[in-house]
Amino acid sequence: MGKRHLLEEDQQYQALNEFSNLQSIGELVDWDLFTPVLEDVLGPPNTSGRGRRSWDYLVIFRCLLLGVMNGLSDEQLQFMLLDRTSFKKFAGLDTLDHVPDQKTLWKYRNLLSESGRIEELVGVFREQLAAHGYRLQTGTLVDSTVVQVPRQRNTREDNAMIKGGSVPRQWKDDPSKLRQKDTDARWMRKNGVNHYGYKNHVSVDRETKLIANWDVTPANVHDSRVFETVKVFKNCLLMA
Repeated sequence: MGKRHLLEEDQQYQALNEFSNLQSIGELVDWDLFTPVLEDVLGPPNTSGRGRRSWDYLVIFRCLLLGVMNGLSDEQLQFMLLDRTSFKKFAGLDTLDHVPDQKTLWKYRNLLSESGRIEELVGVFREQLAAHGYRLQTGTLVDSTVVQVPRQRNTREDNAMIKGGSVPRQWKDDPSKLRQKDTDARWMRKNGVNHYGYKNHVSVDRETKLIANWDVTPANVHDSRVFETVKVFKNCLLMA
């Protein structure tokens, strides 16, 4: 029997711990409680067998929670869902199931963000965890992650109208084109690199690493403007 490296053992223990935590949370939460809000925002799922079958809303929501808990972009989340069995099981997927791609994750996250119901969903999640003894009382870490989306090829005139809160008339006259346009994403510059998309602002319990609150904004919104929104306790710690 060959020697085992300490790093290898640490990685295995970390993987087992992660699986155990996600599995425990997944089993404690009554996910059906989220269905009424999700269907109210996203509409009844297409189960008729005609047209493209919609994703299970609970699978999508659980995937988005994983992304927020781990500070992942949509692209990174897609990879982790493909790579980690623990992520798939938490999302309610079997090992060989397909996973939502980054465009699908972005689409549903954007719809939930625009609805203004994210706080309600996260509140239900937080209350259920608290009912099982996961108390978010040890201090909260507040952080933000830039989520990039496909860059828009717009004219200067179009961009000026979007920044002013209007939609270009030619887009209104072409619904198929309008569906492909993102009028809420914004540009920001971070560490000398331009990013186009949104920011996930999340407060996470310092001890349990569980979500305390969550908000989504255009990427150009400064973290300080959202701090009071996602902060849960007075002893929050701000992570830059």
